[in-house]
Amino acid sequence: MAAWWSLVCLAAACGGGKDGGSTGPGGGDVGQVAGDYLLDGANDEALPATVQTNECSPVQILNGGITLSHDGSFQMQFNWRDTNGESKFTGDHGHYRADGDQIEFSSDAWGDSFEGEVDDGVLWVDYEFCTDTPGTDLELAFVQ
Repeated sequence: MAAWWSLVCLAAACGGGKDGGSTGPGGGDVGQVAGDYLLDGANDEALPATVQTNECSPVQILNGGITLSHDGSFQMQFNWRDTNGESKFTGDHGHYRADGDQIEFSSDAWGDSFEGEVDDGVLWVDYEFCTDTPGTDLELAFVQ
């Protein structure tokens, strides 16, 4: 029962909001970063970018985008190719919270979180793509 009350209190304290002034996921100052962004690069390479980690086979990131809505929700997709052919990653969506140029994403699709940063008009997103290993596999660069 105590655990349940803790969750209720946490939900009440962190609740998002559409006014852009709340502190939970979906809150913060989302008006400054809201918009549609096109994927421009991955791991410091222009698209199409071939990326590889020690645990994952190489993939070529082809194109994609992310939408940060004014209500604090996001949708991200990108297309990639590996030895099996071309695939489309459309599965991540959830909520985000902006604090200045720092962004925290909470994924409803995967139940995890990841971070981003806006720097000189570029939205940088640290993203775990290879699900076999925890940690950041991709640093994605999106431009508005």
